[in-house]
Amino acid sequence: MRIAELAARTGVSPHLIRMWERRYGLLSPTRSAGGYRLYGPRDEALLNQMREQRAQGVPAGEAVTRVLARRNGRPAPPAPTGVTEPKRPSRELLDHLHEAVQGFDEVRASVALDDLLADHPFGAGLDEILIPYLRELGERWADGRATVAHEHFASSLIRRRLAPLCQTDEQGDGPLALLACPSGEQHDLMLMSFGILLAQAGWRVRHLGSDTPMSAITSAAQALTPDLVVLSATRAELFWSKRPELGQLRDLIGADRLALAGTGASAQLADDLGVGRFTGTPTQAAQALVGTPR
Repeated sequence: MRIAELAARTGVSPHLIRMWERRYGLLSPTRSAGGYRLYGPRDEALLNQMREQRAQGVPAGEAVTRVLARRNGRPAPPAPTGVTEPKRPSRELLDHLHEAVQGFDEVRASVALDDLLADHPFGAGLDEILIPYLRELGERWADGRATVAHEHFASSLIRRRLAPLCQTDEQGDGPLALLACPSGEQHDLMLMSFGILLAQAGWRVRHLGSDTPMSAITSAAQALTPDLVVLSATRAELFWSKRPELGQLRDLIGADRLALAGTGASAQLADDLGVGRFTGTPTQAAQALVGTPR
């Protein structure tokens, strides 16, 4: 498999995979005829073991030593007293990310984001890190400490970090979800995150992204016959202005298969349409749908 699939299967970003490979020699990929790195089940197992070690607070270098010892059939060396590194407060890590984004430093920002997410299951990292960060970035923009360029830079960085996690098991028979933001809505990171949580729970996900015309959403729903269609918007008027099209989509797929989400999803409109409504964070929405996400 190529690095994007490996990242999706393990939850470790391509950036972090390459760093562990380069710095510690953790993985031994082969090369395809076209020069691409190819990874196998052993590499996937090593990365999963690394995540387990890091989640226990074992420093990366020590974690590699233990993981490789286990792979080579040797007893893993005991962790010396005092070597586990306490997790730095989220506040400190968030400040590092803000500083990197402020300077448009993509390398520092990527490292900071990986540091923030490496030791957290995705749902916890989303609630404890990404959502607070994006909220603070919005506040910085509002009071003049950040610009639209900073917001776009950060969103692009996060989107690239999340993209490898969006891959789903197309060989599986899990339910199918169609996700989209209606036309006029540019913010799709929370919907993207919701899709990742569904994928981790065994759903197959089709994400149409931001600013999608209702006609395109309806066409996709006709072609895919999904088990669930979720539309997300941050402003209520983006839904209310499309009330007739939403009604047509509901009639096409069934009220029990359509749900509104995001801060723009008003209870009044959902009740008026007779469709579902997800509230809270993407993690809370996914938990309401499928149970506790991994």
